[in-house]
Amino acid sequence: MTTTAPPVRSTRRRWTPRRVLVVIVITIAALLALASFVSPLIYTLIGSVTPSRDADEQGGFPSFDNYARVFESGFPRFFLNSLIITVITVIATLVLSAMVAYPLSFFRFRTRGLIEALFILGLMIPYQVVLLPLFLTYAKTDLLNTYWSVIVPMVAFGMPFSVFLLLRFFRELEEGVIEAAVIDGASAGRIFWTIILPLSRNVLITIAILRAIFAWNEYLFAYTFISSRNNLTLVLGLNDFIGAEGLVNWGPMFSAITFSVLPALLAYILLNKYMIAGLADGATKE
Repeated sequence: MTTTAPPVRSTRRRWTPRRVLVVIVITIAALLALASFVSPLIYTLIGSVTPSRDADEQGGFPSFDNYARVFESGFPRFFLNSLIITVITVIATLVLSAMVAYPLSFFRFRTRGLIEALFILGLMIPYQVVLLPLFLTYAKTDLLNTYWSVIVPMVAFGMPFSVFLLLRFFRELEEGVIEAAVIDGASAGRIFWTIILPLSRNVLITIAILRAIFAWNEYLFAYTFISSRNNLTLVLGLNDFIGAEGLVNWGPMFSAITFSVLPALLAYILLNKYMIAGLADGATKE
């Protein structure tokens, strides 16, 4: 006697008119959102290679005269200032945040909860409330018009979120790895540098990208604390292309904006997968 097996139902979903309509609507919405993000970049890029009206008639599209005018100005200096501030800010934030999150995660002491609460409280403090106290402090300590006047507050305001993300990740690490290192005689410092940090690569890269983008595009602290032309950042340097009565020289302005956007954009494109992985690792629940 033979038995017939029941027919296997297909796992594919049928394309009903309602489902087709939903897919079309979602696709159109996604394309519109993409266009809203990409179109300003394309417009800026095209504007940067468009010859100005007073240019020689022999020069056609695309023209790189606007980029030449940007390099002839003080823009390279502004680029270097922003790069220095960004690199120092990112390194300082990573090192200090990791050194704070490590003892809060693996050591037991009375004030641990209070310290953690203070860092979480730092997420709720707006930047604007510290501008005047910092300005008066910098004026008394001769820190105005220096890199440190911008770096210090950016590191301070970047640490709460960085510490929070690292705490969530450190507390998900396997305790057996740490216990094995302790049994082998590894010191707390060696465990931190040779075990904890390598395992935290994705989270550290995520923090580095977020803080680098913030530091690169920072305007409020730089505008408040820096007035010396030699120390102006890239964002402040864009004012050089605004003439009298608010008239803007759009060709060089678009070229300068292109240079200011490309580093952050390239860093995000190249390290995007690490950033997503780091946010996923740091958001796991205990």
